[in-house]
Amino acid sequence: MRILVLFLLLSISCYSQPNDKRGWLFLKHETLPLDKQIHTAAGAVISYPATLMAYNFNGNRRNNAFIWGVIGAAFIGTLNEISDINTTGFDVPDLLYTTAGGVVGSFGGWLTLGRYETREQRKLEKIKKRDANIDAARIK
Repeated sequence: MRILVLFLLLSISCYSQPNDKRGWLFLKHETLPLDKQIHTAAGAVISYPATLMAYNFNGNRRNNAFIWGVIGAAFIGTLNEISDINTTGFDVPDLLYTTAGGVVGSFGGWLTLGRYETREQRKLEKIKKRDANIDAARIK
């Protein structure tokens, strides 16, 4: 999974050079300005690992992890906009695009965690069956 994420991030950063006709989300800059695309991608990149970390620290609750991932992206976006006050000013649409990217990234993390939980449940069921078979063999 780590290699897939690394490959995805490298392909996005290599593909979206400023002279290219397409931006970070593989959309033309006429469709969605490059600045908004960068904010959306940054929100997704921030919220995905934030969701996974929140899952570990939050008692393995997927829905709470999703919310914390979105909050993390919104928090980082707010810090970014506060740092931009002196240059471009606090831009609320930029913050909204970062948060929207956070929702997408957190949803990806939520799906990943669902697959992880299913795999762990299957492992536990296999162990329970094995233990039941061992107990049945001991009784005979």
